[in-house]
Amino acid sequence: MNETMEIHFDGACDNVRNKEMGIGVVAYLEGKEVISIHKYKGRGSSNKAEYLALIAALELCLERLINAPATDFIVRGDSQLIVNQVNGVYKVRNPDLHLFWIRVKKLLYGIPKHQFTLEWVPRDLNKRADELSKQALKHI
Repeated sequence: MNETMEIHFDGACDNVRNKEMGIGVVAYLEGKEVISIHKYKGRGSSNKAEYLALIAALELCLERLINAPATDFIVRGDSQLIVNQVNGVYKVRNPDLHLFWIRVKKLLYGIPKHQFTLEWVPRDLNKRADELSKQALKHI
């Protein structure tokens, strides 16, 4: 029987400070926080920050698969745009975001489809990842 790791991701962009970006990723096993990541990611946009956060979440999935191959992943984020683009509901029209989408799709090749789900959640269910993404901006 596979264990399930729930991973939440979020990106933050501070438009007051030159569009500085931060990401937050938090992973839970059996409801307990086991991994938290917050990183400053330079300058960009909110959507780029969200994609960078998702990429970090997927890299975490791949790392986990190496150490614990019997793991299923539910990855959740509060960006409807990013989740729907990756799930094929929306087209990626922005050329800059298309490069991030390609990177995400390449990472997904390494995760068996039956072990992975990407879901949208409302912001109030993504508070810890949001907190981490904003924490990354405080270190600028």
